[in-house]
Amino acid sequence: MSVEASSVADEEPLERDFETARSRLERHTLMASVATRFISVPTDQISAAVEDAMSAIGRFAGVDRVALALFDDKYERWSIDHDWHSPGLWPLKGLVEHVAPFRWGLPQVIAGSPVEVLRPDYLPRLANNEALLLRGLGLGATLLIPVYRRGKVIGFAAVSTTRFRSTPWPRAVHELLELPAKMMVHALDRSVTEQRLRESQARWQSLCESNVVGVFTMGRSDGHIMESNEAGLALLGRSRSDLAAGGVLWSDVSPGQDDDSKMLAILDRTGRVLPWERHLVQPDGTDVPVLCSLASLAPQSDQVLAVAIDLRSRRRIAEELRRRDEIDRLHAELSRRLLSLTGESVETAVREALAIVANQFGFDGVVVFDVDPDAEMATRRAWWSRPEVRRVEPETSIALAGRAWWRERLRAGRTSFIGDVESLPENARGEREAMERFHLRAAISVPLLPGGVLRGMVLFYSARRMEVADDLLATLRVFGDIIANALERLRVDREIQDAVATLERRVEMRRRQLEASNAELEAFAYSVSHDLRAPLRTIDGMSQVMREDFASELGDDGVLLLRRIQSATQRMSHLIDGLLQLSRVVRTEMEWQEVSISDLAEGLVDELKRRHGGRDVQVRIAPDLVMTGHPRLLRIAFEQLLDNAFKFTGLRSDALIELDGRNDQNTITFFVRDNGVGFDPEFAEKLFGAFQRLHGAAEFEGHGIGLATVERVMRMHGGSAHARGTPDRGATIELTFPRVAASP
Repeated sequence: MSVEASSVADEEPLERDFETARSRLERHTLMASVATRFISVPTDQISAAVEDAMSAIGRFAGVDRVALALFDDKYERWSIDHDWHSPGLWPLKGLVEHVAPFRWGLPQVIAGSPVEVLRPDYLPRLANNEALLLRGLGLGATLLIPVYRRGKVIGFAAVSTTRFRSTPWPRAVHELLELPAKMMVHALDRSVTEQRLRESQARWQSLCESNVVGVFTMGRSDGHIMESNEAGLALLGRSRSDLAAGGVLWSDVSPGQDDDSKMLAILDRTGRVLPWERHLVQPDGTDVPVLCSLASLAPQSDQVLAVAIDLRSRRRIAEELRRRDEIDRLHAELSRRLLSLTGESVETAVREALAIVANQFGFDGVVVFDVDPDAEMATRRAWWSRPEVRRVEPETSIALAGRAWWRERLRAGRTSFIGDVESLPENARGEREAMERFHLRAAISVPLLPGGVLRGMVLFYSARRMEVADDLLATLRVFGDIIANALERLRVDREIQDAVATLERRVEMRRRQLEASNAELEAFAYSVSHDLRAPLRTIDGMSQVMREDFASELGDDGVLLLRRIQSATQRMSHLIDGLLQLSRVVRTEMEWQEVSISDLAEGLVDELKRRHGGRDVQVRIAPDLVMTGHPRLLRIAFEQLLDNAFKFTGLRSDALIELDGRNDQNTITFFVRDNGVGFDPEFAEKLFGAFQRLHGAAEFEGHGIGLATVERVMRMHGGSAHARGTPDRGATIELTFPRVAASP
């Protein structure tokens, strides 16, 4: 090897050592600069200094991102509080916030170990979440360094690149993060501490400057009060110049109270005294109750801090609450008395209520007036007067036309307050004269407006001048509402009683008219049953005798005429039977029972089969058909319907009759179906009228009364009947009853 070549080879390690030393020097210089900056940086510039330090570290280390993340106290969440990144990357501050610790990397950091990631793809399966986060943020290699506070890991400092690394992170990068990260945390802690101190000082300043709490300092040994805020001066009844002159002693403002030494002993032991009540005395003798507390300003200091809260307003509030509670109980008691009574007892209760309210609020008397809607006349209804004052009976009635000021306020529904008769306006001359005549000085008039209609007023009066607060006027208006509602209910009750009495008289009159009508109907039924049947029986009997005894003389035509006469008399007799049955239905008194329609129909079908010569008719009756109604009337209705079904299926060899039912929420419906001759549906509504027939007498026997009887039975049960049919395809009669029938 030549000398020249050997010289060059010796120079290369020297150059590398030089570069390493220079890099170390630059790194240490950067770290010293950062540390110095954080020692002297003002509190309000700490966040900016952190960002500058991160930027310097990132550029020096050639990385794309530098971040500072902190854990919560229980290591359950972490978030990035400060972040620097190269152009083109997303900021992480606020984006990665309150994240739960991952299973692989962060437990190592919490244990105090650095964590290196060369590329996300090389991470173990346990670190899937870390790999997803790094890829989502576009990062390739990352280094996490634990950050400590008083020996405890509180977070980590991180550097990241968008590229992958093939070799571990250099020790120089570790060192570059450790000290600055520690200085950042200390600076941030100082920022938080100073901010809390400023907030505490601001709160204390606000407390001292407030007019709610008195704050003053005094000497422990001599008791001189040296400083005080404005609220404290107001409690002491002194000025700031009095304090400056040194003439205000604690013993002067709180004389005759021997618990001071006890409280000072407690102060010596604990450094503060819990609040206790005492009294301050102002120079003019005013006694001020306060809630007082003591605290030492500093250890071994002779100065004591005293805080006092004026209890007068609290006691006024307590007294006001007590008074309001009494008023609420009074309202409840009056409501209970007046709103649960009926009849004349309301009048007595109103008079008692007047006495209670007058005594409660110091009135000499109270009067309740009835007022007509136009406020033309007020009539006295009830009144009460204090026994110890001269008893002056109010006017029985007042013509309000002569008291226009009062009248217009009543019409408008306004409460009138006259604290002193001398304060009445010029247009209230009539009111002034009336008050002077009855020796009244003050009065309050509350209109009674049930439902918004003027019905009356309550007049409270006094022989003395009165000052009434707004809340008392509101209380009297509530009392007026209670009185108004009670009297209105009494008025409505009396109107109802009058209406009921009138209705009872009308019902009695209608009952007598109905009894007379029923008597006439009974007489008519008797006449039909006896007077009309006798001639019919005579005609029928004589026609039979002539057919039997004079058939040869009459010839075939004569005998045929006699048969027609007999048939007509028999139809007339059946018609009379139908009318009598209809009249009995109308006059029947309802007796409600539970009736099995299925059992009733079974018995009727057996009778009808015998009556119709044992015809082969298929009858289907649904089981368990039950309803509440009049048993005899229901029998008449279903007998008529089933008889019609037998009759109108007489021409069919495959006659079928069905009885079925349906239960709805509020109704019970029965269906009587047959496959007989049916009818034209256009005339369905005529079927239930008397003497309405859709088939001739030559085709089917009948008198046209049967379905009219069914309709009467339904009406008496509160139900309805409907018919559906088709010629030669049968008919259906539908009966709908209320689900629970009630006696009328």
